[in-house]
Amino acid sequence: RRAEAMVSDYRELFEDSLVVSQEVFLMNCRMATTPDMRRFRQVLAAIKAEMLKGRKPVPKVCSQMTSTLPTWIAAKGTFPVMNWQEYQAAVRKDISGLREQVVQLATSYLHDIGEAIYLRRDDDPLIVLSPQWLCTYVFGPLMAPGNFLIVKITPTKDDLVTRKEITRVLGGVADITLLIPLLQDFQLCHPFDEERFVFPTRLQNEMPEAEWVKTDAVYFGCQIRCHDDTDTFSCDFFPRVQILLLREHPGRLISRPSIWKNSIKCVDEHADALVQYTIDKRDVNICVRSESKEREHCRPMMELIKNIVYPTLLETSPGTRTVEEALSAYALQKHHGYYTYTAEEVQRAKNNKGIVYLKEFNIREHLGDILIDAPEIDAVMQRIGPIADVVGTRWRDLARHIGIDEAAIVAAEETCPDPVSCCKEVLTNWKRDKGPEATEKALEEALKAIGLRTIAKNVKGDIWPGVIKTVKYMIGLKWKDLAYELGFQKPNIDAIERMDRDPRQNCVDMLTEWREKEG
Repeated sequence: RRAEAMVSDYRELFEDSLVVSQEVFLMNCRMATTPDMRRFRQVLAAIKAEMLKGRKPVPKVCSQMTSTLPTWIAAKGTFPVMNWQEYQAAVRKDISGLREQVVQLATSYLHDIGEAIYLRRDDDPLIVLSPQWLCTYVFGPLMAPGNFLIVKITPTKDDLVTRKEITRVLGGVADITLLIPLLQDFQLCHPFDEERFVFPTRLQNEMPEAEWVKTDAVYFGCQIRCHDDTDTFSCDFFPRVQILLLREHPGRLISRPSIWKNSIKCVDEHADALVQYTIDKRDVNICVRSESKEREHCRPMMELIKNIVYPTLLETSPGTRTVEEALSAYALQKHHGYYTYTAEEVQRAKNNKGIVYLKEFNIREHLGDILIDAPEIDAVMQRIGPIADVVGTRWRDLARHIGIDEAAIVAAEETCPDPVSCCKEVLTNWKRDKGPEATEKALEEALKAIGLRTIAKNVKGDIWPGVIKTVKYMIGLKWKDLAYELGFQKPNIDAIERMDRDPRQNCVDMLTEWREKEG
């Protein structure tokens, strides 16, 4: 009953596109000689015969070419593929009196009915004489999932496929020297060098989460997308980008990039980057981050990737129009996905104190936080990130001293996940609301007023935020041991612990207090 219901649903869903059998079959497809399998073949033969009844007669020349195909296939041995000149000569030898235009039209007909594959190339078209050979013995091992019990192409640990591996799997059914260019024509194979290749179908589908974990780094990103529905990226665009980035190691990149079907991760001396291609093949997202929180460390990596992406787009997808938009740094840092600001939103922000609004999360960001090349980044905005990293649970005191009311403080506590985010939120809002009155001097005076004099004097250009970030992740749960070593007494440690439940934040508060005492 369940199978009959499924057939009924499929018949209704695909009635205009597919022929759905009236019979329901439930059988083991691995057993080829069962009565059910024989009956299944009979049904398929009957459906084929019924379809052929309504088909227009095959043109005489096409019928002649179809009957001659087995002879041409046998003559080609393990590689039943011909270039256009070879194919045309074979046709004229066995079927006299055909002009080239007639051969082209007849071959297109054979392509349309599945008797041959006609690869129309500007320089030299190719004819695959046996689609069954190509699909069964070549495409099968390249595309079969892991649970298929056939010999499959296996990449190396570097995600590249060697010529030796291609020969091992396909050498018995094809001439490898001729097959590799054919696979490149089908965009299933992309050369890294003469002996190694990238096969997108053999790459791991998804990037493991451990490859790109949340950090306190500074993030910048952009999205390059198709302008509208009439634009599209070529199938070989992203594999070409992957290969060009792979070739940057050794050299610009200190380690070999890691690649997946729709992602690539790169690392240089100061920053790392993630480039991801969306499933619909219409957007490329580029995310660059620096653990040292220096925007200048992100710039070379972003330039490297863009200098590869744009020329590759021009070469592989000529005429495709693109739009580049800035990505939300907040969403990138929190791993919430890719949220963009349009060029119009960025332009309005330039005319409105540099503030953009991300409605999906009800937050505000400054252009200095989302654009590597932000115009005239305000000095206060430059200092918000480093200050937030070291102020810790004292952010409420700082907020009150710069005039933030209790309602705004409570709102920040409710919407932000941690003290660092709360501090960034209230300082950004303060700068937005106060404008020219929100000066560096006012911020420094507020820091001094709550007892953070060292931060007030040294945070700009100081290495201390980086030190704190490193120590809090290395020490973490053992922050109390460090506190005792630095001279803290148990009452002081208990007081710090009561301010926040997170041991890493306790570590930040302890180190900040220690520096204020010791200078």
